[in-house]
Amino acid sequence: MDLFRSSHAKTNHLQPQINDYVVIDLETTGLYAKDNHIIEIAGIKITSGQPTKIFSSLINYRGKLDQKIVSLTGIESDDLASAPDRRYVLERFQEFVGEDIL
Repeated sequence: MDLFRSSHAKTNHLQPQINDYVVIDLETTGLYAKDNHIIEIAGIKITSGQPTKIFSSLINYRGKLDQKIVSLTGIESDDLASAPDRRYVLERFQEFVGEDIL
């Protein structure tokens, strides 16, 4: 057990501390990038280990959402009708992230 603790402590000591990053969450119309679309993107900016900013936006999708997706996400097709288009939202999200790690 002491050997494990000693080895573990050395490993942690060598790993860099990452204190600034963005946590991302996506909601999509399904699981396959080729056939499905992002309908919501959210992020939390962590600075010095603390949450500092939040980004959240629905993304316009003109199709009808499958009832499984509606049940899973709580997002209705009507919610997306007046949302900004994907390019606009992703550009704003890129600005939000800046140089931080995802």
